Amino acid sequence: MHWERLDKNYPFDGTTCVVGHFIQGQRKPVMGVWKFCYHGSNPYWETKNGKKIACGKYDNWCDVESIINNVCERIEYDIRSEMDSIY
Repeated sequence: MHWERLDKNYPFDGTTCVVGHFIQGQRKPVMGVWKFCYHGSNPYWETKNGKKIACGKYDNWCDVESIINNVCERIEYDIRSEMDSIY
């Protein structure tokens, strides 16, 4: 699992991501699981209820699929380790 910053790397259009969206004047980011949309020159995050949030260059994101894969790998490792200790 690896966090990316939007000014360095964009996700693919339609990718669902965990996002830390920074709003000017706020110390903490707004967090959400949003879909990245890139149509033309104005990329935005789309929430599950269809709200569009303009991307900020300091937004941090991580592809949900990457998170799921990491969790699966960890579970497989834990199961193998447990099985090895039994046999």
